Amino acid sequence: MSRDYTRNIELEWENLPNWIIKDLKETFGRTSWGGENFNPSKWISGQSSYLSTITRGLQIPYLRKGIEYAQKCLEIHKPECSYKGKTICPDEESWLRRIALSETLLEELIPPHTEFETAAYSPPVISSFRFSGKKIDLIRILNALYELRRIQTEKGQIPTKLSFMQGAGAFFGVDLSDYDTHLSQAIKEGKLESNLKIFEELKGVTQKIFTEKTG
Repeated sequence: MSRDYTRNIELEWENLPNWIIKDLKETFGRTSWGGENFNPSKWISGQSSYLSTITRGLQIPYLRKGIEYAQKCLEIHKPECSYKGKTICPDEESWLRRIALSETLLEELIPPHTEFETAAYSPPVISSFRFSGKKIDLIRILNALYELRRIQTEKGQIPTKLSFMQGAGAFFGVDLSDYDTHLSQAIKEGKLESNLKIFEELKGVTQKIFTEKTG
């Protein structure tokens, strides 16, 4: 019987449009792929066909978020699994296989030593500048710029949010590789006003400058 694991799963969807997110949840979250219903060859063939219908700039984020989504489903499923170690749970096995197959597809899409390979990322700039404010405020500002799609690589492609955060963090002397943890915590624990405060400050200083220059 199919089980809905889409509830209570919160992810940073990067630049993925809603229709791809919907497909991703169906493909990586569905339990009816489990057990005897799961055919690895058919699944990976279907994913290869699906990837050919979306742009390359979306293919890598789709697979990465699909893997992350399947991992979240596993975390939710394990405490309530009826198998309890008696034998291999077919749903759990199907998620693990989907993750492994997606990692194989990622390896094919990401050549070694490219701008998308964040694990071996090295910042292009060694800066003497340091950000003196709160780390979360820097994350909020950079995240807003990314979500507005104001960030591109030299080749005009949209980088992964992680690689962008790592590069910007290196410039300001701040490790932002864990940006998603800080951002999720700030959104979950803080009020909207708290998350908007830094932007209100930016708005205020801009208004002051404008008034001084035009007054």
